[in-house]
Amino acid sequence: MGHQSRFKCWAPWFDDSVLQSLLFEPTHRVVLQQLRLHAPRAGRMLDIGCGTGRLLWSAAARYSLLVGVDPCMEMLEVARARDGSAETGHRPRFVCAMAEGLPFADGTFDVVTSTLSLRHWDDPARGLRELIRVLSVAGTLVIADAEAGSCRAPSRRWRVRPPVGPLQLTVVRCGLEVVDGHQPVVRGPVPGVQVLTARHRR
Repeated sequence: MGHQSRFKCWAPWFDDSVLQSLLFEPTHRVVLQQLRLHAPRAGRMLDIGCGTGRLLWSAAARYSLLVGVDPCMEMLEVARARDGSAETGHRPRFVCAMAEGLPFADGTFDVVTSTLSLRHWDDPARGLRELIRVLSVAGTLVIADAEAGSCRAPSRRWRVRPPVGPLQLTVVRCGLEVVDGHQPVVRGPVPGVQVLTARHRR
């Protein structure tokens, strides 16, 4: 069963999965912290592999335009039905597409995020190049994913020089500069996760 078929089956109960509290919620908290620190005044946010839209709804009060992309229409249906409208927030828009082929013009977004999605892409390097293409010149990318072979560790944060791993190498090879990093505290039988914040090289 392919990735899309698997997520289609998961969609109805995905938000109730124990992985939300063990893995996704602590990772989302770190991603949101990085956005507050590095992109406090950005206007347009794109979330790749948005699933049921939890991260976007959490950021709705901060950005004027929020767009979520996911290849699984069933996940997007759950995201659209979510009652997350805050009085000061904006309702996200959801688009069915692959990371490797984003239907947006160059430099459209001030913030691009991807949380625990990259490992499901057919071509991660091509997908990252697409994220970079739609990121504005002064934009901020925050990407989080499990490092192959990594293990959980106490929460660690580094500035400027995160430990070199596959995720960082892929980001750098695609032309970005890593400016911050964090390892969220995740629980249960889940791998270590790296959150990297990057920008276009100056």
